[in-house]
Amino acid sequence: MPLTIDFTDLSYDPKWYDLSEFVQLKIRPYPLSMASIQIKDGDFVFSQAEQCKIFKHALVGWAGVVGADGLQLPCSDEVKQKIFDFGLGGGLVAFVMEKVREFREALDKTEKNS
Repeated sequence: MPLTIDFTDLSYDPKWYDLSEFVQLKIRPYPLSMASIQIKDGDFVFSQAEQCKIFKHALVGWAGVVGADGLQLPCSDEVKQKIFDFGLGGGLVAFVMEKVREFREALDKTEKNS
């Protein structure tokens, strides 16, 4: 039997997700080719620095994220670094990382069902 590899639904393109009623985040998958990971007891282990790298790569845009002055914050690496380092945004980092994990799980599920 041949090995079937289905590229049909694979995309590096970001998609919009609702973080809340007022905040939308534009998130893209994180390619494994960019990861520096360790495997420990059969699980992937990501350092905090690697998780920050994943967060900054995956989050490519937002709407409804404002600073203390009420103005839209730029979705820049500098701003994302501060959000990650200081745990700002009430779950924003966890939400992005969860979406990255969901991308990976969906791909794994597709591969198992092929």
